[in-house]
Amino acid sequence: MNMYTKTLITLATALLLSAPSIATAGSDLSSAPKWAAKADADGNGTISKEEWLADRGAEAKKNGRAVDEKKLTRRFGQIDSNADGEISADEINAYVADRKKNKK
Repeated sequence: MNMYTKTLITLATALLLSAPSIATAGSDLSSAPKWAAKADADGNGTISKEEWLADRGAEAKKNGRAVDEKKLTRRFGQIDSNADGEISADEINAYVADRKKNKK
């Protein structure tokens, strides 16, 4: 095997090994508030409406509050800025930042 072939094989291997991390870039909830990772029941890196309702509903019940599904659904829509039906870390962080800015 010549040097060119070895280099190509090395580059191809490096690309294949990095593909999973490239595919999941931006879908990690680690930069979001801690509750977000817990809400992501299926571990796919985003929060679906069903996951949101289950997690936030359980949190309300745990704290002795009534579960208002309409309010939770409205909040989900406010956070899901691209309306794809999933909340990402970027959307959560933008929502939180906007709320902090508007409280001042």
